[in-house]
Amino acid sequence: MDVHYYWDRLIKSTGYNIFSKIYLFIKLFLSSKRIAADIDSNKYDAVFIHHDTYVQSPLLMAFLKSRSVYYCQEPFRRVYEKQKLKDAESTRSFFADLLLRVTTDQVLKFIDKVAVKSADVVLVNSHYSATKTYEAYKINPDVVYLGVDTNQFYYMPEVEKENMVLSVGRLHLSKGHDFAILSVSLVREDIRPILRVLCDSGNSNYKNYLLDLAKNNNVSIIIETVPESEVCKVYNQSLLVISAQRYETLGLVALESMACGVPVVGVSEGGVQETIINNKTGFLVERNEELFAKKIEQLLLDSELRKFFGSSGLKHVKSKWTWDMNTTKITEKFKEGL
Repeated sequence: MDVHYYWDRLIKSTGYNIFSKIYLFIKLFLSSKRIAADIDSNKYDAVFIHHDTYVQSPLLMAFLKSRSVYYCQEPFRRVYEKQKLKDAESTRSFFADLLLRVTTDQVLKFIDKVAVKSADVVLVNSHYSATKTYEAYKINPDVVYLGVDTNQFYYMPEVEKENMVLSVGRLHLSKGHDFAILSVSLVREDIRPILRVLCDSGNSNYKNYLLDLAKNNNVSIIIETVPESEVCKVYNQSLLVISAQRYETLGLVALESMACGVPVVGVSEGGVQETIINNKTGFLVERNEELFAKKIEQLLLDSELRKFFGSSGLKHVKSKWTWDMNTTKITEKFKEGL
């Protein structure tokens, strides 16, 4: 496999510096044009495209002459969903943030929309994502589900269960770790499990917020990053997995959990509704801490129900959600775009 690099160092953030932003836009435009030209020169049958670091829908699609298939995980949420302005330390920083919302974000939105409308075929990962994509771009994409790597996530019968429940995802409000803490805090104290959070190593401020929230609500919590090779074991050690992401477009955490034979309690939002089968592989519950806590309690107290959900989840993943199965569907849609 050939890998080509066009930037020596990615620009992680331009902050409030308008000149850095202008420089980034120019660099993005020129690099996208160059990448598209290099791709076209190889005369590929089709080009499979994924998200861009800066814009979401890669601008190179606007310059490509080759047939393009774009797998859009979700619309550019930052510019298509209402965002709360950051808490400002001063009036100046407040208006600086506001100015960026009405300038930079509108430029990003324009570039994103031009790019996605340039694709010959657009694929999405769920019916929920298809709806959001239509709302943003007024196009009708094809739904092709992703899968779970059953070589990486699988049932380990030799692993002993621990008195803990698991929440997985980066340290960000969208992943719902705070909701998980508040829900666990409402579980009966005599059976209340440890909440283990697997995450990336970033955002220490949000981590401290979660630690304080857990302490103030009498929840024992472990927040950690583990090697990829150990993630499957952690799933298997858990009594259940909490899937509380806010409007996740698909919900791979729920699929990974089911692949490990672990039941899931998920918030009934977004694409998670398409992965969990309610009352068969887990529970789907509205975003209400009290209702969520009751379902956690039910599974904690009923080992047979946990086994039933775990077994059903394994079968569900193997029948519908393996990578081999779903990459075949992507290939079929890819060929349709030729």
